[in-house]
Amino acid sequence: MTISTTTGKSPQRIAVITCFAHHGYRRAGVGFCKGENTFNADSFSESQLAQLNDDPRLKLQFTFADALHTSASLDTRLVQQKEPRSNAVLSFAEAVLALEPGNKDHFTGDGKPQCDALSKLMRQPVSASERDRLWTEHLESNATSTQADNQDAE
Repeated sequence: MTISTTTGKSPQRIAVITCFAHHGYRRAGVGFCKGENTFNADSFSESQLAQLNDDPRLKLQFTFADALHTSASLDTRLVQQKEPRSNAVLSFAEAVLALEPGNKDHFTGDGKPQCDALSKLMRQPVSASERDRLWTEHLESNATSTQADNQDAE
């Protein structure tokens, strides 16, 4: 058993599932983005893992949270260059920063991030309702931060 050097606990086992099918492909009760998707391995039953492993359109691999965290940590150059690394797993806020505001593939006509673009950066399917909820929270958080910054400047 591997012990984490930072916490002294066993690291969390992560299932890395590469989907070779289309975006939204479903197996074992889970929707996938085309490409690499990461999940807590404990969230799957043994029968679900068997289904995922037996599907030729999916590639199932396991890693540990410590290793994934190291490879997925945000590189400040990523935000500045707006070019995501192929193995990066981003939070919603990080994904939004990595998008190009004038790009129709990145933002809708209403100014909301495109679900497909977010899904690719976050390495998990993002539905329109989930995007809308996270976008509202993101905007509220930014408004709160801006108000606090303005009060500090006074």
